[in-house]
Amino acid sequence: IDCYGFIPSQVYNLMDIIRIRNNLKGIMGKKMTYDGKHMTISFHKKSPIDPSRIIQLSQKKFKGLTFTPDYHLSIPASEIKGMEVIEKARALLAELTN
Repeated sequence: IDCYGFIPSQVYNLMDIIRIRNNLKGIMGKKMTYDGKHMTISFHKKSPIDPSRIIQLSQKKFKGLTFTPDYHLSIPASEIKGMEVIEKARALLAELTN
């Protein structure tokens, strides 16, 4: 609470989006999208993400993960809504950077 009252939830959502964008910059991700079925990260070809890490994640953590020759990583994420999208994006980025 501040002198104007309670902070709206939209402000917290915006801060989460800013954190996600900052994390994307750190791994040279160009953009992250969610189309209702898949969460996708488009990488710069010089991204520091280790390809063996992506293979490891596809085998153990994210079944159905795909990585295309044009540097698009996609994971199935159907029927998630609202804050779940933000949480899934943060979890994916955390897995990629650990």
